[in-house]
Amino acid sequence: MKKIKILLIDDAHLIREALKYLLESEDNFLVVADTSDLLECENILKERRPDIILYHFNMNKELELEFLLKIIDQYPLIKILILYDSFHTWFLQHSVLHQRFSVYISTEEKFSEIKELIYRMWKGQSDIIVEGKFFDQSKIKVREEDQIKIQSLTKREMDILRNVALGMYNKEIALKFEISERTVKNHLSNIFKKISVSDRTQAAVFAIKNHLVNIYG
Repeated sequence: MKKIKILLIDDAHLIREALKYLLESEDNFLVVADTSDLLECENILKERRPDIILYHFNMNKELELEFLLKIIDQYPLIKILILYDSFHTWFLQHSVLHQRFSVYISTEEKFSEIKELIYRMWKGQSDIIVEGKFFDQSKIKVREEDQIKIQSLTKREMDILRNVALGMYNKEIALKFEISERTVKNHLSNIFKKISVSDRTQAAVFAIKNHLVNIYG
């Protein structure tokens, strides 16, 4: 069997190395290049002509969409498998990319699922849907409900929610925004109602889960 040439794109070095190791452990897979640089991909695509691109969608959303759509247009024979994190589900589901492309797999799935998809894509099964695992409808519903809750927040409420998620106390938030602690408490009460939580810990989890704050700096 001819080896399947794979281009691996991921901005997280450790994850990229782990995926490369797993892919290369398969006799029929050949990782022709791995990179975190979208600009570098232009030359890689021209010189090495991969069969499949395994792409971890977690960098700059607009830049990534532009890049992926460009690949689809310029290299129609190259298959793209998008590996996505749970907090990108809603964005991908509602993007223009989803209207033109349908092969995705969550980072929560096992490597064996990725491997199976690569084989099926290489064989030309471009309309793959695997037992409802792509964009699980129950998860999409939750994401859509969360987005509605987020949109109901005022700018000040959003600012306070982000700072709660960063571990700030009411007094610190009050000093930062030059308001009283009582006003902060009133805002928090409204926030809790709008996002359907009962305390600041649940509110922080909501903010982090929906990618409203970068807890890693």
